[in-house]
Amino acid sequence: MNYRDIGLPNYLELAMSDGSWRGVHFVDGDARRKALRSGRGELDRIAIGVGLLPVGSSLVSRPSVDLEPGLSPGDVAGSRQLISGTLVGFPDEDDFDPSDDITPETDATAREVRPASAGR
Repeated sequence: MNYRDIGLPNYLELAMSDGSWRGVHFVDGDARRKALRSGRGELDRIAIGVGLLPVGSSLVSRPSVDLEPGLSPGDVAGSRQLISGTLVGFPDEDDFDPSDDITPETDATAREVRPASAGR
């Protein structure tokens, strides 16, 4: 399965082999268009699975699920929420959000909540 376009600029969603979805943000429209080529989704799925960013992307969301009507993101484990990525180029101070920093406390919590993923 290839990416699905949900109408957001420089953003696509990719179905993973475990049934979850990953939101992928691309650095520009050209990188996004290249990701829509036939067969590209499978390569990007492999890259994401081993912890790499797909070519031309700047951020990949954590696994997400499609929510049932009436549920909020906090109601479903693995709900859509951006947690990791990399910056491209030379960022300025406005590009950083202190709440995104990994601290010993957030690392310990993540390892406790997802022990299988913590082994990577």
